Amino acid sequence: MKLAGKATDQCVSKSDSIDLMNSSLHGQILPDFKGLRKLIEKQSKSIDSLKEVFEKLDQVESAYEAEQKDMESQQSKLSTLLDEKHRLEHELAGSTSPKECVRCRNEFLPLDNEEGACHYHPGRLLFYSCKGCGADEYYSCCNRCSKCSKGCREGKHASE
Repeated sequence: MKLAGKATDQCVSKSDSIDLMNSSLHGQILPDFKGLRKLIEKQSKSIDSLKEVFEKLDQVESAYEAEQKDMESQQSKLSTLLDEKHRLEHELAGSTSPKECVRCRNEFLPLDNEEGACHYHPGRLLFYSCKGCGADEYYSCCNRCSKCSKGCREGKHASE
C-alpha cells in the first residue's frame, strides 16, 4: 500500500503543482487581462474623444466655409459700392468744374445750374438795325441787340 500511497501522493502533488501553476498563471494572466482591458477602455475613450474632436472640427469647417461665402458676398457688395463711389466722384468732379454755356457764353457750375440762370436769344444775329437802340446788330427772335436785352428767353445753362 505504500506504493499506492506513494502514487496517490505523487498524483496529489502533481495535482497540487498543476493547481499551483494554474494559480500562478492565473495570478500573472489575470492582472495582464485586467491591464489589457483597462488599456482597451482607455483607447476606446480616446477614440470617442477623437470622434468628438472630429465632429467639432467638421462644425468649425462648416462655419468657416459659411463665413468665407459671407465674406465673398460682402467683398462683392463693397466692390460694387466702391465702383459707384468712384463713378459719383467722377460725376461730381465734372459737376464742380466750370463749363461754358453755349447759349449765353457765360461760365457756370453744373451743380448750381438752375432754371432761369441763363438769359439768351434763340434767334440768329442779323446785321441791320436794332429796334431798341438803333445798333447795327440785332437778334431775329426779338429784334433787339445784346445791349438792349441780355436775352429774351431764360432757362438752364447748356453745355455742348
